[in-house]
Amino acid sequence: MNYLFVLTLIFTVNTSIKKLVEIPITSKSQVYEMNKLKVTIVSVTDQCIQIIADDDELRTLNNSGFSYTIIFNDYREPVKKLLEKGTYHTYETLVQELDSIAINYPAITKLDTIGYSVEGRPMLGLKISDNAETEETEPGIRFTGCHHGGELISAEIVLYLIKQLTDKYSTDSYIKQLVDGRQIWCVPIVNPDGMYSYSRYNANGVDLNRDYGYMWGWDSPYPFSQPESRALKLNAEMHSFTLGFDYHSVANIINCLWDYTPIRPNVDTIMLDLAKEYYDSASYIDTIMHGCDWYPVSGSCQDAMYGCNGIIDYTIETPQDADPIPVCVSNIGAMLKMIERSGDIGISGIITDSVTGNPINARIEIEGIDWPVYTNPYTGFYHIALLSGAYTLKISSNGYSSKEITNIIVDSSVTAIDVPLILNNKYYVNKLVTITYTGNSNKTLSPALLGPEDDKSFSIGTGGEVVLDMGIPIKDSFTVYEGIDSTGNEGYEVLVSNMWQDSFVSLGVGTGTTTFNISVTGLSEARYVKMIDDGNVSNYTTPGFDLDAIESYRAFGITEKNNYKPNIMICSNPVINNLAIKITNSNEKNITFKLYNLAGQLLIKDIISEGQPNFSISTDKIPSNIYFLKIEGRNWATTKKVIILH
Repeated sequence: MNYLFVLTLIFTVNTSIKKLVEIPITSKSQVYEMNKLKVTIVSVTDQCIQIIADDDELRTLNNSGFSYTIIFNDYREPVKKLLEKGTYHTYETLVQELDSIAINYPAITKLDTIGYSVEGRPMLGLKISDNAETEETEPGIRFTGCHHGGELISAEIVLYLIKQLTDKYSTDSYIKQLVDGRQIWCVPIVNPDGMYSYSRYNANGVDLNRDYGYMWGWDSPYPFSQPESRALKLNAEMHSFTLGFDYHSVANIINCLWDYTPIRPNVDTIMLDLAKEYYDSASYIDTIMHGCDWYPVSGSCQDAMYGCNGIIDYTIETPQDADPIPVCVSNIGAMLKMIERSGDIGISGIITDSVTGNPINARIEIEGIDWPVYTNPYTGFYHIALLSGAYTLKISSNGYSSKEITNIIVDSSVTAIDVPLILNNKYYVNKLVTITYTGNSNKTLSPALLGPEDDKSFSIGTGGEVVLDMGIPIKDSFTVYEGIDSTGNEGYEVLVSNMWQDSFVSLGVGTGTTTFNISVTGLSEARYVKMIDDGNVSNYTTPGFDLDAIESYRAFGITEKNNYKPNIMICSNPVINNLAIKITNSNEKNITFKLYNLAGQLLIKDIISEGQPNFSISTDKIPSNIYFLKIEGRNWATTKKVIILH
C-alpha cells in the first residue's frame, strides 16, 4: 500500500473553517453510522453527537438524512474566548513556565525536546526524578496533554502536577517519596502547532489521536504519519512506562481500553481497579467506561501504547471551565495516587545476559494476560502492575532461550524477579510496530504472533497489513508460519526493510507456511518485516492470513556477544554544523556510523578505520531536529541521541 499516495490524494490540508455541530440521536447505533461518514466526532451522549465539520461534510450529513444545529461557526471560538480571560497559558507562556521550572529545580528535573512539530515547534517533555539525568531501574509513568490543541485544560492539568511535584519536593515527604522512587515524564503539549493556533488538529490538518499505529483506521495519511505521534511513540519505547494518562476536555469520563473494539482486554481487572482509584479521588468524573462503548475510534494513543508496548494507558476527559484551577485540584490527588500505584504493586526486575551480566532488551509475559511488556532498553528493568495473586512469568529475548517462572506470589507490594538469560541462535518477531484495523469480527489477539511457533496465531484481517520488528536484523532466510484454523494455505505478500516506516522491498508472495530469503532484494540484512494479506475472504471468524510466528536462524559463538565496547563520546550536543565524535580504547578494524531521523530513515552512513581517534559528520544541511546515531562494531552496537540546532 502506497500510503504517501493516499496522503497526496486525501490529506491535503483543508483551509475551510470547520464548525462545531450538534446532531440529535435516538440510538447509539447512529454513532456507527456517523463514523462511516468520516467526520470528526468530539463527544457523544445518549441524546446527541457533537462533531467538527466543514461545509462539504455538512452537505454529506444532509444527504445521509442527519439533522443538525450549528453551535459555533468556528469551532475554535470558545478556545479564543478562554484565552482572552487570561486564566489559561498560551503555548509561549507554558514553554516559559517549563523552562523556569527546569532552571529552578535542576536536581530533580530534566527538560528534554522529545520531538518537533510540523512547523518546527519543540515538543517538551519534563522528566521528574531524584536522578533525572540518569535512566534508573525505577518504574516509569507518563502524563500527556493537548493532543487536541484547543483542549487547553489538558495542558494545565499536567503543568499543575509538575508544579506540585517540584514546589513541594523539599517540604512534603509523600511527594519526595514519589519523586525519589519513580521516573515521571510529563509532556503537557503533544500538539504545539494546534495549541498555538487553537486547533484540534496539527499543522497538517491531522487529528493526532487518530494517527497511532495500533489498529490504525485510515483517519490519517498512514500509521504514525505525523512527527508528533512518532515522537510520543519513541518516548514510550525509550523509557518503558508502566502506566500512562492522556488528558482531554470534552466530558467527565475515565476512558479505558479499547477504543477500537468492544472486546475487553485481558488486563481489564487491574486496569479497572486503578481506574476506580482515580475515580474515587477526582470528584468531577461521572463514569468509567471502555472507549468503544462511548464511541469507536481507531488509531488512538491509548490503544497503541498498550497494543504495541504493553503500557496500561488511559484517556482522562475533564471539563474546560473558565477557571482551570478547580479542575486541576480535582485531579491532583488521583495523579499522585497513580504515581504511587505505578510502582507499588506487581512484579519488577532486571533481565541480563548470563555471560556478561549486561542488561538486555526482553519481552515479559504474564500467563492469562497475554499482552507483554518490554524492558527498558538502557537498563533491562521491567515493571508489571498486577493485583494480588499467583502468576507465571515468561521472559523472552531474541538470541536467548526463553525462561518461565511459575507460582510467583504477588501480595500488596512489589515482588522482585531478576532473570539472567542464556544465549541460543533462534530469532522471532520481537514487537508489533503497526497494524491496520479491518473490522471487529476478528477475536484473535496480536501478541499471538510474537515468539516461536506455538499453535497460537493472529489473523491480520482481510486485506490487512502488519509491520513487525524482529529486534535483530535477519541476515539470510526466515520462515513465516501459518496458524491453524478452518482455512489453510492463505495468501500474503512479504516485504522487508531496515526502516519501520518505508523503503520496504518485496520478497514476493507466500501461501501458508513459506520460507523467504532476503538475498533476492540485494539487502545484506533487514530488521523489519511487512505482511499484507491478499484480500481473499476465506474465514469470517479469523479473517485474513493467520500468522503464528516468523523464525530466523543465525549461527554464533559465545565470543560474539561479549562485554567489549570502545569509549565513544559526542563532543558537543546539541550540534550546530559539525557532529564531532571522539573514540578511545578501540581495537576495531572498522566502526560504522549511521545517522537516522525520527522516522527511522538512514540519512548518513560512514565507516572509520582502526586507530582513527576522531571523526566528524557535517550536519549543516540537516534540518534542526532530534536524530539517532547508531555506532556498530563487529560484536557490539550502541545508539546515541543527537540534537541538531541551527
